[in-house]
Amino acid sequence: MTTNSKAGAGAGAAAGAGGAAGSDAEVASGLPDIHEAAGGIPVPPGGEGGDHPVRHYGDPAGEYEAATGAVAMVDRSLRGQFVLTGRQPGRMMSGVATGSIPEFSAGGRGRAPGSLVLTPKGRPIADLRILRLEPGEAGALLLDVSRAAVGPLLDHFRRSMPPLFARPRDRTAERGVLTLVGPEAAPLLARILGVLEEEGLLDAAGGEGWAPCPDAEALGGLPEGDEIALQVGARRAAGAEGEAATEASPPATPDPGLRVVGQGDVAPMALDLLGPRSLLVRIWEEARSAGAVPAGRAVWDTLRVEHGRPAFGVDVDDTILPPEAGLQDRLIDHGKGCYTGQEVIVRIRDRGRVNRHLRGLLLGAAPAPPAGTELYQEGRDRAVGEVRSVVQSPRFGQGIALAYVRREVEPGGQVQLGSPGGPVARVRALSPEGWVPEED
Repeated sequence: MTTNSKAGAGAGAAAGAGGAAGSDAEVASGLPDIHEAAGGIPVPPGGEGGDHPVRHYGDPAGEYEAATGAVAMVDRSLRGQFVLTGRQPGRMMSGVATGSIPEFSAGGRGRAPGSLVLTPKGRPIADLRILRLEPGEAGALLLDVSRAAVGPLLDHFRRSMPPLFARPRDRTAERGVLTLVGPEAAPLLARILGVLEEEGLLDAAGGEGWAPCPDAEALGGLPEGDEIALQVGARRAAGAEGEAATEASPPATPDPGLRVVGQGDVAPMALDLLGPRSLLVRIWEEARSAGAVPAGRAVWDTLRVEHGRPAFGVDVDDTILPPEAGLQDRLIDHGKGCYTGQEVIVRIRDRGRVNRHLRGLLLGAAPAPPAGTELYQEGRDRAVGEVRSVVQSPRFGQGIALAYVRREVEPGGQVQLGSPGGPVARVRALSPEGWVPEED
């Protein structure tokens, strides 16, 4: 199960980026002490790891089977997590984010909407999820940021956000992201959360802003972008008091706890867990002992491309416009107030077209083209597109790809790979729900 991708302009920027609050951003790493024991093959340093520290665990086919038929677990802890504090973090974030800023939920059941941050010309700087931690104008936000977007986003914050009103505090070193994927993810997670509650690692009583531990039905019905906030118990908090206590530790910020967020970038049912790394390691261990299979980036990319979802730093970067990637309905709130780049987005919306679209390609028997391969249409010498993500798909029974294709090449048509006489691929339309079926 091979994958091929093109790293965007922001890829890898996190490692060398100037960080929040005038210090260097934390260099993200995977969850500690679990991958080697599971046989993980790490992504080489500087490689196209995306949000994942591990490429696979020796059996990508078995990992895919678990993710689509039972349950797999994917460490995506290379993502950045920042707590935004200040006098008006919500207002400041609303001025740069394309999506809405969620309201505080006293009952712990709220929204964690996806969003983009754009240049004045409408080009994506970053994609992220925004979670509300506190009520009120000064209520803190948690930002969950793609690895490739961390550096550009922090640079943008330094240029555009007065620190008195909004200041990002880097929590990446102490927090991670673990994703459970598959039809058995919800019942397994419900059982594990119950165990953690009994052991005092989660607080069943909760309080304002926290939810009781959800059952399998609540977890299984969690829509994409909805979240459940769970309070970390006193036992775990006491045991982890010095977990990230270093000289570079930020001042005290609100505790984000454990957040369960509906994930929609892959087609099987999936749940993201954003929480303290030590707690996520415990969840990993409990899940593995119950039969969950560790899975790496290879399987994640296969599931993602099969679902037609672009990844930041691969399919989405500062060379494209959001409507070209089909992001206008999912990551842009057209009813909100002003944000940087809005004028370009509104003009495209009202004009009703862009010059190219992100499409799916069915490769048939053609060899997998490298990312960046140009696409041609019969009878034309100039390229009409470019390949981005490529995977070998068990679901489609062939190689498939995500590619930008000029609008005159309609779905159902064909393109040639690499040259006007190259191998032929069929073009398919994509939607937020996946690949659009071909008409008979």
